[in-house]
Amino acid sequence: MKQDIRTCAYCGKRFVHQGRGQRKYCCVECNWKAQNEKKLRKRLEEAGEDYARRYYVKRMILVISKRQHGMKVQCEQCGREFPFRGNNRGDASRFCSRECAFEWYRHHPRRGHVRTAEEIAKAEKRHAELVARRKAEKHKRHEALKHQTCKFCGKEFSGSRFRDYCSNTCRQNAYYAENPRMCVVCGKPFAMTVGGDKKCCSDTCRDAYEKIKRYRENHRHDKRLKGKVIDNDITLKSLAKREYDRCWLRGEKVDWHDYEIRNGAFIAGDSYPSIDHIIPLSQGGMHKWGNIHLAHRHCNSVKGGSWLCSEILA
Repeated sequence: MKQDIRTCAYCGKRFVHQGRGQRKYCCVECNWKAQNEKKLRKRLEEAGEDYARRYYVKRMILVISKRQHGMKVQCEQCGREFPFRGNNRGDASRFCSRECAFEWYRHHPRRGHVRTAEEIAKAEKRHAELVARRKAEKHKRHEALKHQTCKFCGKEFSGSRFRDYCSNTCRQNAYYAENPRMCVVCGKPFAMTVGGDKKCCSDTCRDAYEKIKRYRENHRHDKRLKGKVIDNDITLKSLAKREYDRCWLRGEKVDWHDYEIRNGAFIAGDSYPSIDHIIPLSQGGMHKWGNIHLAHRHCNSVKGGSWLCSEILA
C-alpha cells in the first residue's frame, strides 16, 4: 500500500498521514502555534491603521515573518549580526546584548523627547558612578571572603560565605565536640577527633582496655582447653634449634634476617620463621611441643586454620 507523505505547513517537516481528512500539520504543537499566529496576525491587521501602534505592528510582523531557525538580524546599536531569538518581548530581537540596549536607550529615550548633550553627559556620569560602586562592593565582598575564620580551629581561610569551617576535618571535629561519646573504661564523656581513638578518652584508658581484651582472649582460650596443661616454655629459638632451622612444610631453611623495621615497627618477611600448629588452635589443638613445628611465615599463612598442606607441598 502506498504511503501518504505530506509536508507540515508550519515547520516544514515531512510526515506520513494515516487516516482520513486533510491534515496539514505534523503534530498538535504545530497546529496550536499556527492557530495562535493566525489570531495574532488578525489582531495586527485590525490595529494597523492606528498611528500610535505602527511601530509595534511593524515589530510584530517582523517577529512573525522571521521565525525560521538560524535567521540572522542586525543589531540597531553596533550593527553586528546575531541569530534571531524569535522573542517579541523586550529587546531580544533588536540588540545583540544588554550593553547595546542600554547604550541605545541612553541616547534614544523612550518618552519621545531628544536629550541634550548635558543630559547625556549627566547620564553617562551616573552610569559610571553606578558601575564603580558595584565594582567596589564586589571587591569588598571578595576581600571579606578571603579572610574568614574557622569556627573550630580559628585559622583564616578563603572560600564561600556559606562555609563556617576551613575543612571537612574541622567540620567533623566540631560535630564530635557537640556530640561527645562515653569512654568504655571510665565512663566519662569525651570529644572524639578524626583519626583518633573512638572508644577510650586517654592513653591510660586505652592501655586498660587492651589488658581487658587480652584477658578475655586468654580466658576464652583457657575455657576452650578445659583445664588441660600446656607447655609455657615454648619459644621460637628453642623450636628452631629442635627443627634445625628448617621449614617442616617445604624442607627449606628459614632466614632470620628476612625482616625490616619501618617506623619503629617490626615487619617479618616471607622466609622468616614462625610457629605452626599441626592441629590448629581453632580446631581444638593445643600449644604444646607435640603439636608444633617450625615453618616459614608465608607457608604458615597459606596453611591457615586447615590441616591440608597440599597447596604448600606441591
